[in-house]
Amino acid sequence: MLNLDKARFTSTDVRLVTTTTSDGIVLHGALAGTPVRGGILAVHGAWGNFYANPPASLLESAPELGLSVLSMNGRGHDMGGLDNGAPSIGLLRERLDLAPIDLGAARDVLVGVGTSRYIVVAHSYGCARTTYWLSREPDSRCVGMVLLSPPPPAKEAWAPIEGFDVEPHFEAARSAVSEGDPHRLILMHQQGPVPLLASAGTIVSVWAPGTEAYCEPHIEAIDVPCLVVVGSRESSAFQDAAQRTADLAPQGQLLVVEDNHFYRRNRDTLTRTVLGWAETNRLWD
Repeated sequence: MLNLDKARFTSTDVRLVTTTTSDGIVLHGALAGTPVRGGILAVHGAWGNFYANPPASLLESAPELGLSVLSMNGRGHDMGGLDNGAPSIGLLRERLDLAPIDLGAARDVLVGVGTSRYIVVAHSYGCARTTYWLSREPDSRCVGMVLLSPPPPAKEAWAPIEGFDVEPHFEAARSAVSEGDPHRLILMHQQGPVPLLASAGTIVSVWAPGTEAYCEPHIEAIDVPCLVVVGSRESSAFQDAAQRTADLAPQGQLLVVEDNHFYRRNRDTLTRTVLGWAETNRLWD
């Protein structure tokens, strides 16, 4: 059994990696460690990317723990951008139904370096992408999941935003999609840390009523140990979603930590918590 108290969480050799999905999208990421015992697939949330998200902190611990850790972009990373002239995707044009293509490609990178058993550690919207993927494409090599702040439906998540009526934007998005214009950009809200700007197709796929971009529709089909984590400083909507997700997971456990949605208070503690849970459940043994 690994003694986590003696593990050193320091910067280590991290390789930048690139893969191409089955539909021709280039994804970038970072890979650290050697899979002596197993691996971890780190999945970012909305507006995130492979290097700026809570699960990416696991890259630092990989060599000391005998694990290979891969943090890989999905096509919906950041707001949008160009990769050597490739079409801009980003969250502006995200689609939930394409998550299995991206996550399957990332998994293949992790398995390609010799990883025979892995867990997925996902954050926020990344939790929805992960459960959507694994409920449709079960993988016996995936032996556990850690879901950090699984999202509630968007209308619940955005309810605390004062004066923000999201329904007209949902209706505008539905109209644009029905008119054959899913790429029409809709600015829903421009205050706060990031503008709520997305294509009509993204709004319908990820946020509007009827979407399956949260964990509850999928989690019951994934029968592996599942740790659901939520911050005590998060909104009641996120805390309630975490409780529902843990209750529905066949092997779910809920953990409330003293932190906010981005776990900035103490990433080392979060890392140790995640790895300690995996060790207790002997997921790599």
